[in-house]
Amino acid sequence: MVGGSKSSITQEYESILCQIKDIISARVVLDKEGVQEIHILAANGRSPKQIVRDIESALLAQFNMPIDHKKISVAQLDWDTGIPE
Repeated sequence: MVGGSKSSITQEYESILCQIKDIISARVVLDKEGVQEIHILAANGRSPKQIVRDIESALLAQFNMPIDHKKISVAQLDWDTGIPE
């Protein structure tokens, strides 16, 4: 978000998501109706499908918020080739 600070709820969502195994970073995009998009950067230790399931479960368990899996995108990094510089 340019020129402003993230809402505390966005920070809470991102904090929970970053605790999930293999997630490196998370960005949650909200609109007035709720979560519009979730962008995840993850290691390649598990399949994107499993990571998406964990995200759905974490948000439902912690915030009682069901999320459509179509709103979640996962990009994976290949850490086996070394940390990018």
